[in-house]
Order: sequence, then structure tokens, then C-alpha cells
Amino acid sequence: MIGKGGKERKFYLSEISAEYLQQYLKSRTDDTPALFVSVKAPFDRLGKEGIEVAVKRLGMKAGVDNVHPHRFRRTLATDLVKKNVPIQEVAEILGHADLRTTQVYVCLDQESVKYHYNKAIA
Repeated sequence: MIGKGGKERKFYLSEISAEYLQQYLKSRTDDTPALFVSVKAPFDRLGKEGIEVAVKRLGMKAGVDNVHPHRFRRTLATDLVKKNVPIQEVAEILGHADLRTTQVYVCLDQESVKYHYNKAIA
């Protein structure tokens, strides 16, 4: 996949995500080469605004406020760090060249910091 800045990006899918993606692709009736397209003809490539609208709708259905695509990136980064994935690997997953950028994405609560501190010094 080509990402921001024209850089080639690798991305990983869980088995369940891959299954849902296959179902989505099989359900499509268009021949557009884009992965995500509008739901109405002419099935144009879904742009930034379309993705934001779709994500906001999902958030509303789930009863979650302030939903936007970057919230998922921040949640992923935070969850990976909480599961002890090294920050360098989190940066690689997110496509960050600078670890400081990744650190900005990670939101740690004080309870987690206190837990890991006590675990490390015990």
C-alpha cells in the first residue's frame, strides 16, 4: 500500500479482519480497482472525507463520541504498548520514522504507569 508521503507501507490484518475484508470484496458489484469505494454508482474511490463520514457513522451506531480515523491509530498504538510490544515495533506498524511521533500517539493512564513501575522494582 502507498501511504502518506508516497511511502510504501506494510499493514497487517488479523484473521477475522481478513475474513470481513473477503466478505466485503465478494459483495461488491463494481470493477473499480480501489479497495474502498462509495456505495452508489459510479463507485468512486472513497476519499478522506468519505472515510471520515463512514467512521463517524460507525461511532454513532456504537454510541462512541469523537470518533475519527486517527482515534483508531491512537488506540492501536496505546493497546500495543500496554501489551508490551516494543515502541520500535509500534512505530514500524504505524509507519513512523521517528519514535517521538509514536510516543505522541500513545496515551498511557497513570494506573498503567504505576503498575509497570511497581512490577519493575518489585
